[in-house]
Amino acid sequence: KEADLNAAYNVQLAASGGVQPYSWQVVSGGGLPPGLYLNARTGAVGGTPTQAGDFSFTIRVLDQLQSQADRLFALRVAAPLSIATASPLPQGRAGEAYSQTLNAAGGTPPYSWSRTGGTLPPGLAFTTGGSLNGTPESEGVFSFTVRVTDGARRTADQAFQLTISRQALRILTAQHLPPGDAGQPYSASFTADGGRPPYSWQLAAGGFPPGLTLSTEG
Repeated sequence: KEADLNAAYNVQLAASGGVQPYSWQVVSGGGLPPGLYLNARTGAVGGTPTQAGDFSFTIRVLDQLQSQADRLFALRVAAPLSIATASPLPQGRAGEAYSQTLNAAGGTPPYSWSRTGGTLPPGLAFTTGGSLNGTPESEGVFSFTVRVTDGARRTADQAFQLTISRQALRILTAQHLPPGDAGQPYSASFTADGGRPPYSWQLAAGGFPPGLTLSTEG
């Protein structure tokens, strides 16, 4: 069975046939993971692995008449599962597409993600692949907790904070205003969205045709 880095591990090897008692030894390969030991009398592998990785080794069992049998074993020592992405997440803006993928470390892939608490910004969805996608609909500071589960059913949780700022202020009126006639009344209104109403308007550059003025209401 798989082992966890820096956690106690124990597995009992078994044999059949021959003439008991048996004795056990590691005969080839890279050896047991550092921190693990084979009990030559009982065939128990135990200890606390101190190095993560995939290890392979051959173990031999001998009976009282020195008959022997070999078997190749593989053992993965997994680093602790954790969520590598830090909080707070990069800031988003209301009305603008947002995408952020969370990352995990350690454990045994594949990873599966879920939200276990808190509230996502309206308009965003969290996928089982660890992606936060969508177009946030409102501003605010949102807090939520996510969980990653690895292929060995280990889990790790982390709380996140995401700030959604208000939508950028922009002028919606087309660049070319409707034409006017000299000596005739003229009226046009500017419209905007985003930012935080109410809006106030002023001339920033250039000039209006003589006889026209801009009100602060646009």
